[in-house]
Amino acid sequence: MSFIKFGNKRLRSEDIIDYGLSTTTVPYEKIYIAKERSGKLSRLFLGKIELFWEGDLLKIDKERYKDLKAVNEDLEYDDNPAKVPLRAMIDGLKSTYKRYYGPNKDIIESKELTDDLNAFVMKDVKYLYVTTDNGSNYQFLDGACEFNIFDKFKELDNIL
Repeated sequence: MSFIKFGNKRLRSEDIIDYGLSTTTVPYEKIYIAKERSGKLSRLFLGKIELFWEGDLLKIDKERYKDLKAVNEDLEYDDNPAKVPLRAMIDGLKSTYKRYYGPNKDIIESKELTDDLNAFVMKDVKYLYVTTDNGSNYQFLDGACEFNIFDKFKELDNIL
């Protein structure tokens, strides 16, 4: 009897009946960079910082996704841009508060709603799936687990 380790999950090789690589679509949230405004008048009228997006993304985990869905279901949207800016609807997510890097690279949520038409980015991500004989299905997203899914796929090929 041999075991195969998938991070902190161990499966008996005899129990694995199917495995492979596939692709799924995963929602990512834009993480902004905060830059301090200069000049007394700009701070007076516009606030102390301005948020810019320079390409950083953070995968939305299941808990955050549930929170975002709940917030978006409670918000009322209006076609009148003077009331609420229109926001993109991607997989039920329309808006969120902008998140940005703090001074220690921690992520801070601002009180400013996104007015970006693409507040969220959907990315295709490879994953390794494993099915066992008792009907359990496991998915390991590339970059979200503590092992390389392509190396693990080759290991499964060699063992099974």
